Amino acid sequence: MKKKNDRNKDFQLLVLFSIFAFLFISINSNNLNQEPYNYEIDFPKASAPTILINLPLNNTVVGIRPFINVIVNDANLDSIWYVINPYSPIMLANNSNQLLNLLIWDALPEGPFTIELFANDTAGDLNNFNTINLIKDISFPIVDIVHPSSNATYGINAPEITVTINDATLDITWYTIVGVNRTFEFSATPGTNVITIDQPTWNTLSNGKVTIVFYATDALGRTLYDSITVNKNVQAPFDLIAFLTDPIVLTIIGITIAAILIVIILKRGKTHRTSEKEVRKIESLWD
Repeated sequence: MKKKNDRNKDFQLLVLFSIFAFLFISINSNNLNQEPYNYEIDFPKASAPTILINLPLNNTVVGIRPFINVIVNDANLDSIWYVINPYSPIMLANNSNQLLNLLIWDALPEGPFTIELFANDTAGDLNNFNTINLIKDISFPIVDIVHPSSNATYGINAPEITVTINDATLDITWYTIVGVNRTFEFSATPGTNVITIDQPTWNTLSNGKVTIVFYATDALGRTLYDSITVNKNVQAPFDLIAFLTDPIVLTIIGITIAAILIVIILKRGKTHRTSEKEVRKIESLWD
């Protein structure tokens, strides 16, 4: 009986061994059919260079070639450059004042333009997220009075003046009237503007020549002006009392009245003499 139990245990151990052997062979067989696992560590790439813009200030007006100065931080810095479309890239030195390229500056029209800044390192990492927006304005404002012509005459109504004003960065516009201690600001747009002179001020001016000066200033503080002289001639309303009390008029009236009275008297004397003759004729007929 004991031997039988021993044989049963041996059989069970053999079965378990067989099962483990089968499982081991199956697992290793599957691993042999798979591609080897890649244990390579994917390190992150080095960061792109950082760009700090010192000059010029963004969103400013420039009347001359601006300096460009940028500081780029990167342990493996390769190149720094800028681009103004559609022109070719221009290389920059790190942390150095460099005038904007002369050929590009001369070719740029007045108005807005954009500088794009770039920097890369030896690993090929690129920083291209920096721009500077500027406005080129190298000219003084243009102020030109086109209407009316000089020495035009105006009466009660204040004149309307047509003025052409142009500038890339037009800022303030105003006019003055010679002899009036005041300035008159007005809103102007580039191109033709029609300005009516202040009526209450016009009313206070005496008849004669009136000089009006128009000014325009741009964002850089440059001012230009143009002037015009017109004539004011307002006829005074007729004043009957003043007319009748004028010494000369009174003299004329007196002489006229006297002449009329003399004529009346003379006519009455003639009529009286004529009547007496007629009476005598009638009496002679009765006789």
